[in-house]
Amino acid sequence: MVFATFSEVVWELGLPASVGAAVGATAGALIAHYAAKSRAREDHERTLEALAWRDEREAALRVLRAAEDIKKMRRESPECVRSGALHNAWNERVFASSLLVRDDDLAGRADSGGKVMFLAYLVADQENPDYAVSRAAEDVEDWARAWLRREKPPEAHIPPADEVGKLARSRGAGNISIEPLNELLDKRV
Repeated sequence: MVFATFSEVVWELGLPASVGAAVGATAGALIAHYAAKSRAREDHERTLEALAWRDEREAALRVLRAAEDIKKMRRESPECVRSGALHNAWNERVFASSLLVRDDDLAGRADSGGKVMFLAYLVADQENPDYAVSRAAEDVEDWARAWLRREKPPEAHIPPADEVGKLARSRGAGNISIEPLNELLDKRV
């Protein structure tokens, strides 16, 4: 089989050179168009990813600041647990911002922390929830700091949210307690 160049085919067919030039120019323009379209799509995808990363970074910074504020709020106003203000602040600031970061580990830590804050609210009159509350906030802080440095986050101390609920009810007879969680946290440190 013998292959001929484009100009040889035009010559063999007896077509004027202007037809060959026009066909060649059209083919070249089409190739350039589709190549540019492909590059534009890739550039668009890179731009979207960069914007998503920026938004996630801002959300992670908000999560970090909010977790720090939760600990400060607890130290400065012990009444915030009894009133439910700590639980509300967690949900509004930590949990809401954590949803903007595409990471299941952070979402799990924020959810577990919300359970701890609610549990602390329920038992604040009978038990001391300080350790569990601080540990939940520190778990989220540790994750955010590591993520912002692009490092692997350390293991969470607070168990998953469903396990927090089971621990709270582990004393039976409808009793809710934060002590089993505190005991577990003592073992994990």
